[in-house]
Amino acid sequence: MKRVTYESRLRNRRIVAKRARKKAKVNHRSGYVARVKRYILEAPKIFCAYNDKARCELLDFLAKLRNQVRAGGRTLIDFSNTTKMNAGGVILFKAEVDRLIRHFGIKSSIRCKAPKSAKVKQVLQKVGVFDALKFPSNIVPKHSDVVHWNCAHGTMADGEKYEDVLGGYDGTIAQAVHSELYKGITEAMANSVHHAYIGMRKDGLQLKEEANDWWMFSQEREGKLNVVFYDVGIGIPESLPRTRPSLWEVMQRFRFTKKDSEIIKFAAGAGKSRTEKKYRGKGLPQIVSTIHKIKGSNLIVMSNRGALVLNNGEKKSIDYKKSIYGTLIMWEVPLSPNEVK
Repeated sequence: MKRVTYESRLRNRRIVAKRARKKAKVNHRSGYVARVKRYILEAPKIFCAYNDKARCELLDFLAKLRNQVRAGGRTLIDFSNTTKMNAGGVILFKAEVDRLIRHFGIKSSIRCKAPKSAKVKQVLQKVGVFDALKFPSNIVPKHSDVVHWNCAHGTMADGEKYEDVLGGYDGTIAQAVHSELYKGITEAMANSVHHAYIGMRKDGLQLKEEANDWWMFSQEREGKLNVVFYDVGIGIPESLPRTRPSLWEVMQRFRFTKKDSEIIKFAAGAGKSRTEKKYRGKGLPQIVSTIHKIKGSNLIVMSNRGALVLNNGEKKSIDYKKSIYGTLIMWEVPLSPNEVK
């Protein structure tokens, strides 16, 4: 009988392993599960919603994330090169992750590789990204720009959520300023609940939203309080023709360009609510009016591809190349006892 050499045994093991790999790749009809694909997705260096270049990079990244999760398999987000995160960029990312996990469940299988930047690690821990992606972390945020971040998420116009994010600033900002911010933020919540989800988001996923989700962050920085609010609805340019048809007819009559920025600017000066309820306020005009009443405050209303910026009483419209597929509102108020105008 011929003696089996070590090389022969090694070759046989390789043949068996190769056959096993081929067997694992057969389709589901045969009763076997194909090997799971793994995608590595590099996160942007800067998470920013305002600067056009950084915004484009962030939105391209989010589009790739959506497509990879839809395709199935595992997605590893590599934060290695991420060095900076502002509240607007982070809230777009966190909302997208929450939405994908809710809709695709275990199929989403999104995980992450931690950033090299200690500050970015603290931000991801503070806003709940590490928890959402099941990344084990015992990081305690200590950086002065991070410890004052507060976060909230809801599906209703809930005044208690305002307290979760801004209740800690009692005594730091004037009570009258608190009152105006409360009006603006709860109106943003109401707009999200009643108007944002009346159609399908045009991000290519064709998902039917099960809840009227909104996200809110606050950040104390350089003597100012920044509050950002975001929903993943259809956006003001898409909702306005449906919720305020008479206003849309006026815009058509005056031959507006139909740019998203022009629609936002026009809506900011409009009136009646779709719900016709007295307690509902005046939508976007109500949000804008709160800033007019607080000295030294600024406001950005960003929706789809457009934005309206109110800075020191001056209005500016901005058009972007890519859509955020939703509405982002940012208030900036001074952390000083300024009174309402």
